[in-house]
Amino acid sequence: MKKIICLLMVLSMVLMLLAGCGQPEADLYVPEDLAESPLFLALVNGFNETQSRELVVESLPAAQLMDRLESGEFPSAFFLMTPEAEAALSTQEVTINEIFYDPVYIIGPREDRIGLSQLGEYSADQVLKHIILTKSPFVHAASLTNLRKKEVLFWEQNGITPDPALYLEADPAEDGILKTAADHNGYAVVERYVYERYKDQYPTLTLLQDQCQGLVDRFCMVVQGTDTDSLAVQFASWMMDTPGQDIIYFYGMEEYGVSRYLPSIH
Repeated sequence: MKKIICLLMVLSMVLMLLAGCGQPEADLYVPEDLAESPLFLALVNGFNETQSRELVVESLPAAQLMDRLESGEFPSAFFLMTPEAEAALSTQEVTINEIFYDPVYIIGPREDRIGLSQLGEYSADQVLKHIILTKSPFVHAASLTNLRKKEVLFWEQNGITPDPALYLEADPAEDGILKTAADHNGYAVVERYVYERYKDQYPTLTLLQDQCQGLVDRFCMVVQGTDTDSLAVQFASWMMDTPGQDIIYFYGMEEYGVSRYLPSIH
């Protein structure tokens, strides 16, 4: 009887191992919101069409993915890079490839009374600080977007509390930031695609800064430094080559008239 029980236990363990083998290990880990992005899905599908084996992608909650990144318990990951993640990865043997980014502009009145267009060599936080200290109206997004969060962080880091009378919440429409800035002769940070789509409707506004260091969302692929030939590494190389960069460049072109994102390699 004992032999039969032992045999059954061994058989059960073997079956469990075989079942586990049926679930392929992920080649790439991504946060849940990115996994549902049409652009990311288009990149994965485009890459898979060139391969004999499909790239296996697993999505994780953003916090869990960051924990795994910081501990090094992952083969490869693709995500929106943050200063915290970059700092955590700086002590690890990894390769960080920037694939595409979400460009933003600083816009304002054409007369540019505070000389913002002359501050191109300054970081975004210093430019924003200049707007606030010159008592100029500044328009922020109606919702707590990543961009709005960065603005708030800049105020905190610089010990600045914007004057509520000059710190204006944008109209909630897609072109709301431009509309509110035009109505109040103010300044704002706005996504490139929004400005390019609606700029002709707001002739009193103009582009003042297009190199907004510290405000741009960067989407990066991270692989272990010793990894040189995995499918994830091939995916990163493909995205940085013409086929992947073309998908990125033309994404959103039909809807917005301009690229929704820009490829990091031009």
